[in-house]
Amino acid sequence: MTFESFAQNAEDVLAERCFGSTAAGVYVDVGASEPTRHSVTYALYRRGWRGINLEPIPERAEENEALRPRDITIRAAAGRSEGQARFFQSLGRGGTSTIVAELGAAMKARAVGVVEFTVPMTTLARCLEEHFPGRQEYELLKIDVEGAEADVLAGAGLSFVRPMVIVIEAGFEPPAWEAALLDQDYAFATFDGVNRWYHSHARKDFGEALRAPISAHDKFVRVNDLGSPFLNGLHPDHAWAAQIGLTLLRSVREIDDETLARSFLDRYPEWVRKRAPSDRDVVAAYRLVLARKPTAREQNDALDSFGTKSLQELYLALVGGDEFRARRGRAIASV
Repeated sequence: MTFESFAQNAEDVLAERCFGSTAAGVYVDVGASEPTRHSVTYALYRRGWRGINLEPIPERAEENEALRPRDITIRAAAGRSEGQARFFQSLGRGGTSTIVAELGAAMKARAVGVVEFTVPMTTLARCLEEHFPGRQEYELLKIDVEGAEADVLAGAGLSFVRPMVIVIEAGFEPPAWEAALLDQDYAFATFDGVNRWYHSHARKDFGEALRAPISAHDKFVRVNDLGSPFLNGLHPDHAWAAQIGLTLLRSVREIDDETLARSFLDRYPEWVRKRAPSDRDVVAAYRLVLARKPTAREQNDALDSFGTKSLQELYLALVGGDEFRARRGRAIASV
């Protein structure tokens, strides 16, 4: 059977090599981000595993709660002690968000869109003690925290509750925190181009499985490569997506403009929806709502009209416009 990989760098393929025969394991996903897209642990969740997802970005935490109800989603950052931390959320999907002040300042200096707010701070040891009491070992710890790795590991309680395998997003050169991890009776296995992989000395059998390069022998397909389930007739969810699309299209006639506009804006955090739109925002709005690029005149008119207003007002105007209404009316008439 072909394995379906959801992870950005096929990290779940390496996890599958180690744990393919484990029906109901446990993972801890620190910096979980999106629940399915590019997730290192979603393939394990689909197999019946469960675990803890730590995710301080509110929108991402909500998505995890909705799509992975068997998991425990904690809306917090992980560190060496409990308390609070300043969090720097990057614009877009939040992939470079961090609690490291220097990195947050660097993003601002590069004119990267950043919003700063306070989030709860907890430790992995506390999370495991609360949600998996008495457990001394679990299968997988994944860490993606943009510079805060040392603090996460310091609070992980590795001396009394031990992951068999640890995968940490980090560079090729051994980072400063690695020596402390090796002192905790872990061995470095491999660098996969994005992450550094470790296994406990008690699980030396995993070393060979992790070191071998991913290849055609792993018999896997990247879900990202399948394309849109609406457009690709060979996508395994094509029939389901088509039916859902028809159902939603029929329901559009009963949905008010404000609700429709909000559905297009769900991908954005609240602070982005409330700010004035940029050139790129206008192009994205036209592509999403009308499935085309704006003309030069439309681009200028949108910036003139909404330059001192909000992104959500731009979307509401497009949804309430003649072109969207005409498209909606014709589409509804044909289903």
